[in-house]
Amino acid sequence: MAATRHSGLECLRIISIILIVSMHILGNTFHTGNWLNKEFILFINTLGNTGVTLFILISGYFGIRFNTHKFFKMLVVVWFYSIVSYLIETIWLHTPHTWTGLASSLLPILSKKYWFMTCYVVLYCFSPYLNRLVHNLSQKSYKQLLLLWGFFFVFAPTILFFEIQNDTGKGIINVTLAYLIGQYLKTYGLPENMKRHSREILSGSLACIFILNSLLTAMSGNIILRFARDNNLLIIIASIMIFYQFTRWHFSSRIINYLAGYVFALYMLQGLLIHCLQPWYTPYADSNLLVLYFMGTLVSICLTTLVIEWSRRLLLGKIENKLANAIERRGAKIKMFADNH
Repeated sequence: MAATRHSGLECLRIISIILIVSMHILGNTFHTGNWLNKEFILFINTLGNTGVTLFILISGYFGIRFNTHKFFKMLVVVWFYSIVSYLIETIWLHTPHTWTGLASSLLPILSKKYWFMTCYVVLYCFSPYLNRLVHNLSQKSYKQLLLLWGFFFVFAPTILFFEIQNDTGKGIINVTLAYLIGQYLKTYGLPENMKRHSREILSGSLACIFILNSLLTAMSGNIILRFARDNNLLIIIASIMIFYQFTRWHFSSRIINYLAGYVFALYMLQGLLIHCLQPWYTPYADSNLLVLYFMGTLVSICLTTLVIEWSRRLLLGKIENKLANAIERRGAKIKMFADNH
């Protein structure tokens, strides 16, 4: 009997991508002089910057099991929308054509055109080895690994403002850390004292992020998100606490499980759609109506993605599945040959 999908975490998967899209929409309004709009942008970024960590925590909690069929279909989605976006931007939106831009669109994973998708694909490929590492470590050694990793790539950037990677946490190092934390939570769970005070820790960490960024913004006059980065300790803590709340929410929903299958398409399309809708909402950056235009833009992007991805699956789904099945069979034969020799 097939295992029932955890719709609470599938719901969180959807929310995490929507949070990311929300930040990117408001990224075009940072020039606002409206104080209320600045605070709204800071609030959205306080929540939104947990999005990537939340998404990877879910992947770690469930554990990525390498599947050639699913892997191929994920690559098809990335490649399809990378090409479509490039064509629309250069032909319709009059973005200058460059050979570098074309090469980046043809090889979006290797060129890191979409950093999150590049990191996720790399994580997907290395997941069998990461999973084996996790299973072979004792709980004590696992804790030591996470603490050591966290010291260099989370604690130091948060407290000292030094970064070894210089990627503000948007890279494979912090994505892998989030995956390992998710695996740890699945295996050993959250410490009991953190469970008891999870809501207080969550509200406290989010409040600290918002207040600290608000103070920096007030002092500089420009929106500063120093404490809302993917490699900030407060963001990691808030993400874990949000994740924990959703692990307690057990229910099953076919609709949510179905919509969760659209998250990669939403991530891939959001850049193009924001580019198209930007002239509609950015003129209201200084207006008290910005929040309404932001909400309208977000809903439009989500609905447009549903229509486009549904149409793509309808038109290309059968061909895509046939190719995926053929590649999976060929991969199985190669593996069998390698195992026998």
